[in-house]
Amino acid sequence: MWKLPQLSGVAQLIISELVTNAIRHAGGDIEVTVALGEYYLHLYVRDRDRHIPRLFSADSIEPEYSRGMKLVDGLAAGWGTTLRPYGKSVWATLRLTAGPAPPSS
Repeated sequence: MWKLPQLSGVAQLIISELVTNAIRHAGGDIEVTVALGEYYLHLYVRDRDRHIPRLFSADSIEPEYSRGMKLVDGLAAGWGTTLRPYGKSVWATLRLTAGPAPPSS
């Protein structure tokens, strides 16, 4: 479709981690969206839980399931959470090409 073989595996891994978190915390209704921008591939997972995922520091006692967000943090160009009226969207971006960041708006 978009012919991005260099990002396919990483995008699948990130979506898998985000969906796993959504299932673990929210259960039912989950929506996955992938959008191609000019500089980034945008990955979104929407669920009905308002719990915001976070990274734990290296010296904290962290739940086993927090490892997935460390993986997302290490692989994505950026990630975050957008609260919605009935839940949240957790998103991650993957840069389409190596090199300097695109110009900011």
